[in-house]
Amino acid sequence: MQKLSAEAKRLSVFFNRLDPLASNKRGRRKKTNLNNLIKNVLELFQEVSDDEGIKMEFTSSDEFHINIIEEDLYMALTNIIENAIFWVKYTGEATMNIEVSIFDKDDKVFIEISDNGLGVSTDDLVDDIIFTPGYSAKKRVIEDNGTGLGLAIAGEAVQRNNGKLEVIDAGKGACFRITLDRN
Repeated sequence: MQKLSAEAKRLSVFFNRLDPLASNKRGRRKKTNLNNLIKNVLELFQEVSDDEGIKMEFTSSDEFHINIIEEDLYMALTNIIENAIFWVKYTGEATMNIEVSIFDKDDKVFIEISDNGLGVSTDDLVDDIIFTPGYSAKKRVIEDNGTGLGLAIAGEAVQRNNGKLEVIDAGKGACFRITLDRN
């Protein structure tokens, strides 16, 4: 029964992630409050993170409003955070953390999603293979190695917003950075 409940929660999160992608909601750039968008994405995963004992934090140096395709950035963030939730469970650490921060420098806005999970293997960084459709690093820890589409989709969604998605060396764990024009 507990496994069924966990699967129902996973499906609920999945369908909530798909809702903004409905064709009648996609494709229009609009002035978006990034802080609220990030809070909405984190709220989507709150029940799952609470159940798993994962601490999620959000920090911001300011309130950021920029012109983006909101649904695309929402999709990118959900894919990255879903991966972070997956990987922090394999740390062996007593405390599992996911931190999202947003800050600006010059004419750019940066969103960093970091965790204290297993981190990104240097092999996964060669030629940015981690962002290649069909490639999944999950095979390192489980038999069902995922679709390999999450980070590829996230990268494309960020690019549609004239942004860049990259892995930043976080030392321990992983850190993904989304860079967007401040406009």
